[in-house]
Amino acid sequence: MEFVFLIFLPILAALFIPTLYKRIKGIHTGWFVLLVPVLLFAYYTTFIRTTMEGGHAVSEVQWIPSLGISFVSYIDGLSLLFSLLITGIGALVVLYSIFYLDKNKEKLGNFYVYLLLFMSAMLGVVQSDNVISLYLFWELTSISSFLLIGYWFTRDGSRFGALKSMMITVFGGLMMLGGFILLGIMEERSPSESSLQAHPHLSDMSFSL
Repeated sequence: MEFVFLIFLPILAALFIPTLYKRIKGIHTGWFVLLVPVLLFAYYTTFIRTTMEGGHAVSEVQWIPSLGISFVSYIDGLSLLFSLLITGIGALVVLYSIFYLDKNKEKLGNFYVYLLLFMSAMLGVVQSDNVISLYLFWELTSISSFLLIGYWFTRDGSRFGALKSMMITVFGGLMMLGGFILLGIMEERSPSESSLQAHPHLSDMSFSL
């Protein structure tokens, strides 16, 4: 199986969270959610040996071949480090929320959907080797972080923080897109091409844990 699909595992799991929350009242929904980051963390640890030896792993799935747009997961030492941080800290956040958020008072279905969306978005950002998919994942972080920060939307602080986060990430995303377009013009190629292909000297840089 192409491991690029694992980036979308949290999104897939998020589809079932509302149903689990409504139908299984006796068990805190967080226990089901916890399986996702734990399994991802365990899987990504299998790449440690490869990256420590200076190698990398690539998995690609074509999305719009005619435009050179695809989902590419490029795992080297640096992206692996962040992937482990995302899934590891994500697991700790879910574990903490199980004891912090009351299953009878809080809308856990919403919270965990937002959290899983954010996890997928961050994994996509740190692993993407296609600038168009990287931009899409970045914008997904804007949306998911807005929803996550504004979870307690009845509080003024939550609404203000959510709007502030949205403004910063969206503005940053537009600047990123502008940079990609300029790089594409300078290289006389489509901005959807891999950053490593567009800048061969970057492929000589090895990052290991």
